[in-house]
Amino acid sequence: MTNYRELKDKVKTLGPVRIVSMNYSQYSHRYDAFKEGKILLVFDPKKGGGALMDLNIYNIYFLVGLFGMPKSVKYVSNIQRGIDTSSMLILDYGDFKAVLIAAKDCTAPVTSLIEGEDGTIVVNGPANVMGSFDIYQGKKETAHVDDKVYPNHAWC
Repeated sequence: MTNYRELKDKVKTLGPVRIVSMNYSQYSHRYDAFKEGKILLVFDPKKGGGALMDLNIYNIYFLVGLFGMPKSVKYVSNIQRGIDTSSMLILDYGDFKAVLIAAKDCTAPVTSLIEGEDGTIVVNGPANVMGSFDIYQGKKETAHVDDKVYPNHAWC
């Protein structure tokens, strides 16, 4: 994805990265059926359902693609009927920490922030789409980047 390649380059302008927060919270249209006891694929642990394997996997690939493997990982989740319906993955990279949030039982603006000593990048939208992003660096004018080209994604 062209925006992701551009973001990888722009992260270097932030100075030392200190905090990364990613949120992919999307109330599942199948969650109401789940609450009634119907276990559909998106909530079936045997089929890769749940917050970690369905939504947070996009955040993980995004982050590891930028920074490599973390030094340690901690996973905390809300479990209902044996599946994680919402969760946080906490990754320790030594010099910085990252929190990756995913939820199917609530909703929030889907966004990611990469915070460095010299600036912040805000990714607008989910990591798996890699839409536009904005770069904030002190008194400089905010830079908006949107160079996406999706030859195999007509819907974007």
